[in-house]
Amino acid sequence: LCSASSSCYGYSVSVYKNCLLWTQPGLTGGGRDWGGAHCIVRIPMQMLQYTDLGPGICVLNGRDPAYSYRDAQGANCEDLCSASSSCYGYSVSVYKNCLLWTQPGLTGGGRDWGGAHCIVRIPMQMLQYTDLGPGICVLNGRDPAYSYRDAQGANCEDLCSASSS
Repeated sequence: LCSASSSCYGYSVSVYKNCLLWTQPGLTGGGRDWGGAHCIVRIPMQMLQYTDLGPGICVLNGRDPAYSYRDAQGANCEDLCSASSSCYGYSVSVYKNCLLWTQPGLTGGGRDWGGAHCIVRIPMQMLQYTDLGPGICVLNGRDPAYSYRDAQGANCEDLCSASSS
């Protein structure tokens, strides 16, 4: 058995409502039968959210951060930022020009730039699960490390999510 501090990469629940929390990555389905259980694996998903820090461009320690200027791309500025792992926020002027801020640690309250606001990116981790079919999860054809939870089948997904954060 693994400690409660182990990360969870998936789970299986038997018809008897017992729970196996899989504590190794790289899981596949199609393992042996364990009381009618299926192999359920977690898929981390990065979701982006933005927040408006108010008027003025973004600043970093009171100075202009590094940026990428995109002429006439104001309508696409958020999408451009979302598509780049090196973008930490953006500003759009009333002239529809776009600044993509390429340094972390941004704050608002910078100088005016055509009525722009400082919009910063807030990454959020979400967990989603997918059913790989009947049988327990396997790793390279063998049982992966797990944590057994007696009679916790109804809470198995919540237990997995809690140990993955």
